[in-house]
Amino acid sequence: MNVIEYSFEFQLISAIVGAVVGLCWAPFSSVLADRPPLMDAKESVRLPFRCPDCRRKLPGLSWLPFVGAVMSRSKCMIGGEPIHRREIWNDALCVVVGFLTGGFVGFHAWLPAMLTVSLVMVPVALVDFVSRLIATRLVYPSALVTGIFLFGAAVVESNYWAFFTAMMAGVGAWSFVWLLHLIYPIGMGGGDARLCLMLGMVCGWFGWTQAILGIMFGFLFGSVAGIPYGIVTKQYLKAQLPFGPWLGLGAVLMTWFQ
Repeated sequence: MNVIEYSFEFQLISAIVGAVVGLCWAPFSSVLADRPPLMDAKESVRLPFRCPDCRRKLPGLSWLPFVGAVMSRSKCMIGGEPIHRREIWNDALCVVVGFLTGGFVGFHAWLPAMLTVSLVMVPVALVDFVSRLIATRLVYPSALVTGIFLFGAAVVESNYWAFFTAMMAGVGAWSFVWLLHLIYPIGMGGGDARLCLMLGMVCGWFGWTQAILGIMFGFLFGSVAGIPYGIVTKQYLKAQLPFGPWLGLGAVLMTWFQ
């Protein structure tokens, strides 16, 4: 019987690298989180960024993480409206998630793939909490980038079986959650299934057991969070909790503690 061994070693240098990557990703994450569900083709994801309230272009370097809030004292420098708290949360989460991912994963060939998934989950979670939607135009390209990084890791590590397992686990997680969506569409959205393609891939890199546990932990976290959510909203069993962030949390934690 195989025993899964988990390592909790935290590497500070790689954590700092991850934080820097998260800081660089924060402006783009802010744009993605500001345009749910990314279905408006008129607004492309590019600079310059816009104020989330008045929709005017932000001048100078105010689009940089935290800079706009500091320069304007948390108010839009044009419209005078308070900057949405989501913008500040987005910047902080990107740095923290990048820091933790880099620290727990360490300098391994698969670090870029893990950083991709962890940081993409920031705008995915913010959008899902606000709009109850997960953008296909975000998760499928992210899954492609993750697959490319994992293939690169397989070449570096000469571990093509891990890459094959990752791909199969991604397809398996996608198929399983999509089946749940077809059976009970109110409880499980199609966006959750699309998201599980990417999540299954990164967990599957470490093996089938980790892939299954990563998805199971996501369901567990979502179920536990759904109880107080249903009580607070007084919807009880009819409450529709955004499930994507919890699926992402389960998968990301599984990749951290390997």
